[in-house]
Amino acid sequence: MFEKILKKIEEANSIIVVGHIRPDGDCYGSQVALKEIIKANYKDKKVYIVGNGLPFFFKTFGRMDEITPTIAKESLVIIVDVCEHHRIDSELVKEFSNNIVVIDHHIVADPIPYEKVVDENACSTCELICNMIHECGWKITKRAAGSLYLGILTDTARFNYLDDHSRIHKICSYLVDNGADPDVINRILSLSPESKLIVQGYVLTHYQKRKEGVLYIHIKYPELKNIKATPAVGSLVVNMIGNIVGYPVWASFIENEVGSCIMEFRSNRYTVSDVAVKYGGGGHRLAAGCTIKNYTQEDIEHVLDDLVNLIEEKE
Repeated sequence: MFEKILKKIEEANSIIVVGHIRPDGDCYGSQVALKEIIKANYKDKKVYIVGNGLPFFFKTFGRMDEITPTIAKESLVIIVDVCEHHRIDSELVKEFSNNIVVIDHHIVADPIPYEKVVDENACSTCELICNMIHECGWKITKRAAGSLYLGILTDTARFNYLDDHSRIHKICSYLVDNGADPDVINRILSLSPESKLIVQGYVLTHYQKRKEGVLYIHIKYPELKNIKATPAVGSLVVNMIGNIVGYPVWASFIENEVGSCIMEFRSNRYTVSDVAVKYGGGGHRLAAGCTIKNYTQEDIEHVLDDLVNLIEEKE
């Protein structure tokens, strides 16, 4: 499955691992793990991880690297956890790189045309990297094991979104046996800034609902500024209204400073990725999203109608 990417890694002297904008645990965990594993198995290679990363995990798993246009041009680039060019978290990679491969697990409307391994049935990109480790016979480091556990834990919403519990827990057992510390990772993930309480208070007093089973929150940019939040909070906000009895689908609509709307969809039962793909986005079957530029209230109503239809079609 990974033979073509392995060949490119073995041929490269310099490698850049990059993820997506607004990185999550799976994105950052995949980057850290690949850097660690490649350096552990190929001592002579230079490996860089670029983008924003997850700053609250830097002390545990490491900071991001700086690169130059020359490095971007001369390196093999491994894009992880994203299959859309506009969401790559590095302008230098987008502008200067031409030797690119992709490892991803998302359902997307318009995948980038590079050599890729994409498995939509994988729970996370970190699961794919675990498979790659076994297929390639690589040794794993403690830091790589921990970052892979982080990615699997977060992308499954702490094991809530799993199609095969046995498979994933076996992988996690392997990672723990090789140094991953679930207690440390869970403790860091459980910490929240005080400012989150302000956002949470707003969400819990302004959410709306469709009687057909959809709960949602729409926050326009001026109000977002008032509660001292950024458009990037969308993926956090949507989880604040999740798993309410009688509402198997929930969504957030967050307006940014240029008038676009970042939409996040979640469900504990229905395939919300179908709606995300329809509007140019993608994601996981039960957790997906999209962005509509210059949106109107009518756009939101159309999306809500589609989410309602997911429920009605299955009833």
